[in-house]
Amino acid sequence: MQKILNNSVKNQYFLLGILIITVPFLEFIKSNFYLMNKSLFLNISIFFFILFFFYTLFYVFLKIKISIEEKRLKYILCFSILFWALFQFEAIQNFFLSITKIDRDSKNITAELSLIIIIILPFLFLFKNFTKIIIPFVIVFFIAQHLIIYFIIVRNLTLDNYDKKNDVKIYFQNKNFFSENEIKNITKKDQNKNIYYLMVENLTSFKEYENLGGKQNFKEWEKNFNDFGYTYIENTYSVYTNTADMIGSIFNLEPIFIDPSNYKKELRFPDVLSSFKFDEESKLTKTLKQINYNFYWTGNILYECKNYNEKICLNYNKENSLIDSIINKINFNTLSVFLHRTPIEKIYRKIYGYYFLKKNSETKKMKIGSIERFILEKNKKNKDNNFSNFYFIHDLGAKRDVIFNSNCDAIDYFPKEKKESNDIYKFIYLKSYECMIKRINKFIDFIEITDPNAIVIIQADHGERTLYNDPLNLKRYEIFNLIKIDENCKKNISNKIDNINSVRLALSCATSTSIKIIEKKSFFKKTLPNNKNILYEISLN
Repeated sequence: MQKILNNSVKNQYFLLGILIITVPFLEFIKSNFYLMNKSLFLNISIFFFILFFFYTLFYVFLKIKISIEEKRLKYILCFSILFWALFQFEAIQNFFLSITKIDRDSKNITAELSLIIIIILPFLFLFKNFTKIIIPFVIVFFIAQHLIIYFIIVRNLTLDNYDKKNDVKIYFQNKNFFSENEIKNITKKDQNKNIYYLMVENLTSFKEYENLGGKQNFKEWEKNFNDFGYTYIENTYSVYTNTADMIGSIFNLEPIFIDPSNYKKELRFPDVLSSFKFDEESKLTKTLKQINYNFYWTGNILYECKNYNEKICLNYNKENSLIDSIINKINFNTLSVFLHRTPIEKIYRKIYGYYFLKKNSETKKMKIGSIERFILEKNKKNKDNNFSNFYFIHDLGAKRDVIFNSNCDAIDYFPKEKKESNDIYKFIYLKSYECMIKRINKFIDFIEITDPNAIVIIQADHGERTLYNDPLNLKRYEIFNLIKIDENCKKNISNKIDNINSVRLALSCATSTSIKIIEKKSFFKKTLPNNKNILYEISLN
């Protein structure tokens, strides 16, 4: 015991650095305690040990180069405080936003000011006098941080608090979509129909395409769809006008946000499909497993499936190399979530986004969308597995950073800027829309050849928002909505078949079970600078 104490005193400055750099990891565990599982804990532990390895190398280097412990201390504090301070970025920025009353989405310099403070603070410890004065406070402060976190974690371990964990799962653990009797009957069949859900971003209705100045005859498009057994549904509206909540609701089979006081961010897309799991399954994927359906996801350049949950990717290869297998166990989406409160991820996204748009706009990956990738991947997939599959294809459609003209030639284009006129944006949007119709026809042709009896849904996540500032304007919610189902199911088609109800209808029609449609509603949601959410139900009359 005495030997341990002596070693601790001898390495007290090394341990002080550990005391500081462990705080962000412990805070992450504390904040996500009720959402923690083995995979998440394993990943956060891996990230810590990587940091610990580099910190140890840094300490050994200091010990070799600097013989005086007090001089080493200031560099140890500079390193460890810098790491800790990075995780205060969001809190500092929120403080500036709250005192200035600036809208988070408006152009401001709060991020830059926060970053300057984060950079200056650690380097103050390089001054001997400052370090000498502040060191007692630093020790007390970080010991207190540890004690508070340990207290909360221990408190959460008590049985009285496990009901909170159940609250997180309430959306996914309520009544099953299919009854037990229906599940038995479905699983007895060997050849349940495949379901294809093609989600196209930002694709408005035919009517709104015409209102915006579209010149092509959409009635001809509709007739062509009808010839292949598809029904275009007019006057349908998205549940939300943002992709994350909309797709999250599809996988929940009901709206995920109807009460501002009870908003579960972990139900949003892409978290709902991530192996950074908050619970066992989404309601849709859980339902698919109950009826022995496989689920496959084809993502896009913004939401690559492999970055979130490789095992559900259509192009997943089980026979990866050893190195790939090890890398696949590390969930970089977990790292992204861990770094969310720091400026690191935001800076990376800005640099990567700029380079990606400026340098790679002519690459094959940018020129082909998720539809084309799906066709390539599906052709390579085992052709013996022809039944009981649910395919989710997420195409960026008219929202792509490289926009297509009406001939589907890729053209460079950045998201709309304030200085750009609506007429220019509208012109590009309409050309991209017309290309999207051609690409949808390509998708339909492929399904007709390879799986003519399948259930198919082709929808937008929301309508065109950029041209309409009023959040209550129904034009923002109008969506392209195309469905192919059996003749005996077509009697259930109406404008109530929105994003959520279309999946509910598809599940029932593919398995020949009773139709389970829910009430149609649309909402506008906005997150305020103080991170509070406001919610309005939109009148559809």
